[in-house]
Amino acid sequence: MSHSFGYSPASLARRHWIALAGLATVAVASKPLRLSAAETGGEEMEVPAVEDLMREHGIMRRALLVYAETASRLSAGKESIPLDALGRTAVLFRQFGEDYHERSLEEQHVFPPLLEAGGPHASLVKTLAAQHQRGRQITDYISAITRKRRVVDADAAPLGKVLTSFVRMYEHHAAIEDTIVFPAWKETISSSQYPSSRSSSRSSNTNCSARMASRMP
Repeated sequence: MSHSFGYSPASLARRHWIALAGLATVAVASKPLRLSAAETGGEEMEVPAVEDLMREHGIMRRALLVYAETASRLSAGKESIPLDALGRTAVLFRQFGEDYHERSLEEQHVFPPLLEAGGPHASLVKTLAAQHQRGRQITDYISAITRKRRVVDADAAPLGKVLTSFVRMYEHHAAIEDTIVFPAWKETISSSQYPSSRSSSRSSNTNCSARMASRMP
């Protein structure tokens, strides 16, 4: 015997959908506790730069869960699309994924040494940088849709298609960076530069975390 505990199916689906958005929010809020404030024997835990970058991809993939769920609901013709949760996810992806992870770390520290070294990795980095730009255009589009407060019929199919394409692109994008670009970057820079890169990552992460915390409800 099933029980809805007073909630309609639509209400329960909405709660499940918003919970996915909550995963992205909690991930960003909790990240400084794992990285910046984690202590071992009273000392800050050292996290290698490559591992730090890959962990950040994990956070961004949680935001992609919200996009994938939205695309699925649009494809199924469901009308209950909580745009407030989708909008908050787009804001988090912009602030953490694009402004911090992409602009402050990858485009300032990871990509330049590989571009300077030339070869196949330089060509790959150019493609990834172009995908960054395309992703920012998509985030602008998603944010514009969410400001309308409801998904009109004319927007439903295009939005679902854009979200599906973005999730597919970014999953591949992150996998290429994790398995090819980040290891190549570590090999390209000198051992003396690598600790400096870790320090830059921690400093940027602290500043980004403070900005994110000030915007949390």
